[in-house]
Amino acid sequence: MRKSGVIFIATCCIIVGIIGLIMYGVEDPKNKMVDYTKKWSIDAAGLKNLKITTDFNMDVEFIESTDQSNYIELTGKLPEDVIQHLDSLQPNAGSFDLSLQYSRSFQLFSFDFPKDQKVVVALAKDAKLQSIESDSGSSNISFEGVHAEKINFVASSGNIDVEHIQGAHIQIEGNSGNISGKGIEGDLQTKLTSGNIKLQDVKGDLQAHATSGNIKVNNHEGAASIRASSGNVELEQRTISPLDVSAESGNVRIFVPETFDGFYDVQTGSGDMSVPESKLTTKDVIKARTSSGNVKITKE
Repeated sequence: MRKSGVIFIATCCIIVGIIGLIMYGVEDPKNKMVDYTKKWSIDAAGLKNLKITTDFNMDVEFIESTDQSNYIELTGKLPEDVIQHLDSLQPNAGSFDLSLQYSRSFQLFSFDFPKDQKVVVALAKDAKLQSIESDSGSSNISFEGVHAEKINFVASSGNIDVEHIQGAHIQIEGNSGNISGKGIEGDLQTKLTSGNIKLQDVKGDLQAHATSGNIKVNNHEGAASIRASSGNVELEQRTISPLDVSAESGNVRIFVPETFDGFYDVQTGSGDMSVPESKLTTKDVIKARTSSGNVKITKE
């Protein structure tokens, strides 16, 4: 290689390095991720309201306390400024606001990627929250064992995964990411702009809407209203309940109990339809619509 070529490459490397230094700077020691464990004790009155706001991937598990005490324990790796904030947090009259949000300097200057955090919520036997809510932003979050009157989980660009949760009113919403759930008891409203919704073993009335993505529900008991603007819908229904399912651009597949003897109200704009025979001896109705796609209903 000619000398001029070597000089040119070296010059380019120096320029790139200078630009990187200007843009990202030297990493602040405060942004270094360090191991961290914190336990907050809850008084005898118990925990009633829990709010979680996080910029980090997080797994949240609810367990039954072995000694009837109530506490919240966080384990993970976090930058110093987040740790300082957490050390200042205290429960207040049965409510706790757990906030893990990194500073702008961490976002710009850190070369250490956020790690998953583990949160354990231990409650006395038969204890139930009045409400739990979370905003996980662009991070992934999972919940297991939640039992609350009101449940509200939101993400802007990240996945939400729930397992074995119970609530009178459950709401799960995302903008860009996937929503998945297993073992859900309670009336559920779920909405997603871009991504897939996948649910299994749901007991309760269901409202689900995906603007761009597929919706799949296995082993559902209760009424269902499901909408997909651009995507397919598959519903496995275990009880004879009112169903209203539509896909503007996509296919609809519904499995209903063998004992269903009601009406099939099915329409397609551009697509095929297939429905089983019915004795028409009940007033139960299954409604299915597609603008551009097929509809198939099967008894099982």
